[in-house]
Amino acid sequence: MRASLPSTRSFGVIAAATVGLTALTLSSSAQAQLWFEGPTRTYKREARKPEAPRSEAKTSDKIERDVQGPMVAVVSLNDQRVTIYDAAGRLMRSPVSSGSTGNETPVGLYSVIQKERDHVSNLYDADMPFMQRITWSGIALHAGVVPGYPASHGCVRLPYKVAENLFDLTQRGMRVVLVRQDMSPVDFSHPALFKPTAVA
Repeated sequence: MRASLPSTRSFGVIAAATVGLTALTLSSSAQAQLWFEGPTRTYKREARKPEAPRSEAKTSDKIERDVQGPMVAVVSLNDQRVTIYDAAGRLMRSPVSSGSTGNETPVGLYSVIQKERDHVSNLYDADMPFMQRITWSGIALHAGVVPGYPASHGCVRLPYKVAENLFDLTQRGMRVVLVRQDMSPVDFSHPALFKPTAVA
């Protein structure tokens, strides 16, 4: 028995059908790229924060008055700013650079647990002048580049002169508050809280 070959007309019909199906597949694929019916998701693009305006970027290298009572540092991660308070109010404010995406600076209430003037990171082999450690996992306040947006591996970078002056004023145990939105201390009292006694 001899195998029969399709006629030229049959071959033309098969070729036309193949081209037509391919065109349909491509057009439906192109439509799929433009339209998707399924669960809707919205994504908010994180905009990079611009550098602080020049008026805000100015920092006071020195604190112009004597420190009164214990100091507290409040770091606003959204504003990329640190504000230092004592018992009399705000002492100074400065821009900072916190942890970049993937290395975010953790929010919370911390204390300075170690101070070292000329520290070198054992994780990144990087200089960390005027280091004030707040976690044993590697988060600290220290001098570094402050570009106006989060750029560190998780630490809070301060301008060099600010870090130097702050280092000379602080003691281990100083509270460091890392928050998303800026905040400031307020006076409060409650009958169940201890009250300081006057010393004569």
